[in-house]
Amino acid sequence: MDDNLHSHLASLEEELSKLKEAVEYIEVAKISVEAADKIIDGAKTLQIKVEEHAKLIEDLIKKIDKVDFPSRLDKIDTVIATINQNISNLQSRLDSIESNIKDEVKQNTFNILTFVEKTFNKNEVLSNRILKKENILIILLVVVIIFLIGLGILIKI
Repeated sequence: MDDNLHSHLASLEEELSKLKEAVEYIEVAKISVEAADKIIDGAKTLQIKVEEHAKLIEDLIKKIDKVDFPSRLDKIDTVIATINQNISNLQSRLDSIESNIKDEVKQNTFNILTFVEKTFNKNEVLSNRILKKENILIILLVVVIIFLIGLGILIKI
């Protein structure tokens, strides 16, 4: 019986050893399952955050699409082209006005110089006339004085 007990004990020890290994595997598996549960929970949380961000990004894309950049840029381009054309037109008008002003200034300068020259000539002519009249007056005065002197001499005589 001792042998039988021994063999039975050996068999039980063998089973116990197997059970011990199985328990260790189970504990390792339990730890792995807990870690996997944490990873899964983290992944779920991450997935929720990703979905929230995806929703925000989708809303942002819709807002950006509503802005309609191509249409706006076309309008801006048209406005800029119109402004450039208006600037070009204004430049042409300014060139024309500048040319007209230069022509008018030249003409007015010529007219003023002509007027000044005529006035100077008239003044010269008037000056000569005045001198002639002064000379005539002086001669008349001399004649009157001579006449008066002559009369004074005659009266004394």
